[in-house]
Amino acid sequence: MDDVKMQWVECPLLDDDGSALHPPSCSDDEDEDHVVDRLNRREGHCATVLTSSADGGVQSSLSSWIVVCGGYTKGVVSAVPLVAPASLLPALQWRELPIVDVFERDGASLTTVEIALCVAGAQHDTAMGNASTAYLFGGFDGDMNLCNALYAVTLCGEGDETGIWTPTTIGVREVTTTGDVPTPRARHGAGGRDGRLFLFGGETATQEQTNDLYVCDVRTGVWRALTASSVCPAPRLLSLSLVFTSPTTFVVYGGAHFVEGAVQSFADVWKCDIDTEAWTPVAVVAGEERDLLPHSNGHAGGAVVLPSAPRRTCAVFVGGKNVAEGDDRVRMIGFSPHDGSGEVRVRAALPAVDTGSFPHWRYTPAVVATPKGLLLLAGQCRHAQVPSSFLLTFA
Repeated sequence: MDDVKMQWVECPLLDDDGSALHPPSCSDDEDEDHVVDRLNRREGHCATVLTSSADGGVQSSLSSWIVVCGGYTKGVVSAVPLVAPASLLPALQWRELPIVDVFERDGASLTTVEIALCVAGAQHDTAMGNASTAYLFGGFDGDMNLCNALYAVTLCGEGDETGIWTPTTIGVREVTTTGDVPTPRARHGAGGRDGRLFLFGGETATQEQTNDLYVCDVRTGVWRALTASSVCPAPRLLSLSLVFTSPTTFVVYGGAHFVEGAVQSFADVWKCDIDTEAWTPVAVVAGEERDLLPHSNGHAGGAVVLPSAPRRTCAVFVGGKNVAEGDDRVRMIGFSPHDGSGEVRVRAALPAVDTGSFPHWRYTPAVVATPKGLLLLAGQCRHAQVPSSFLLTFA
């Protein structure tokens, strides 16, 4: 993985006409009376990529949209969803859609569940021809109550006379669930694969961390608690992303737990085989001492297929901090060969910068995988940055 070139690309902001709202190289905070970046200083939010077709049929062309919901800015939790067309990346043309009450969440998860695996850098559309669906779970609501209802989230819109489809509202439907429904929680890890939603850990109503693992068949709404073995990750919250590096394996890195009231971070890596439902600690090989994975919580990540030979599927994490200090480095956990077996290597490095600045470390950002790279969306930052979003590319 040492020969992989990573690069941060600052995401310019566009207005409805496609004109730049702010010079991409500027990192000054914006005037509160003239909001340029609608994600500026937002943290605790969640995001995904949804596809939708003009007529809902398998033959119609698909459009992919970045969807952001929840989180708070300066103490105010937002119920206003934001969407932007993924086709314009690295540019972001945000649109506010009508308020969705259940989006008033902090520390929730929003996970697109499809048959195909979404990885950054893939040269094909991961949707199967139909509009995709994401699932919102958990988090603190507007009254600071923890939630455990499951909601199906879709884009609703219309096409114009030229055939260009534009979302106008967010469709939200509460899923009727049965079985081992997870207890209410926030700041948990979530991932989706083959019609199934996986949840791990998080903070419960007793303010305790947990290491339980649940799976929901989103087609039936049936939850199942996976049996914990003697070998499994310690209870934690703020590990956030369950990153699938193969069709049957997801990876968990880091997270936080409380020891006598003090927050401590993990630096361990675990993988879970969803066929055998077994956890395995990952013994990593670092190229140099500087490549050792740092203790971290509050980071987020996604899966990347590296373009160089031999091809590796990597779990890539950005943002997060130990206790008070963050880390600007990108952390890569690589599995070889492509199916995820064999040697595991790690790398922690600072990417190059295309133009403008690089993102200062972020706490509880949102990260989504796109065909163009990993998109980092806002998060708590030690310095205000406008624009607040960056695209991480690999070559």
